[in-house]
Amino acid sequence: MGDFHPGEMMKLYRIRKKMSQEKLAMVINQKSPHLLTYQMQISRIEQGKDHPEEPLRAAIECALGYQIWPNDVHKRTIETSQD
Repeated sequence: MGDFHPGEMMKLYRIRKKMSQEKLAMVINQKSPHLLTYQMQISRIEQGKDHPEEPLRAAIECALGYQIWPNDVHKRTIETSQD
């Protein structure tokens, strides 16, 4: 946890700055309605306290229309959650 490099934090910052919160919320809530606290999760991710869970990561990438996290981040998160 908390080992995102600054470039990954900036990706989230740019996403939030670039897209309206409403649009991102609509896409995330359509794709994964159980992620209603996504803003809290994104804040923790930006602070380096947490990694995005797969559904949140997928919803953000879906909203953007392209992948922003390399596959090794997905794998690292999965391995960490299985420990």
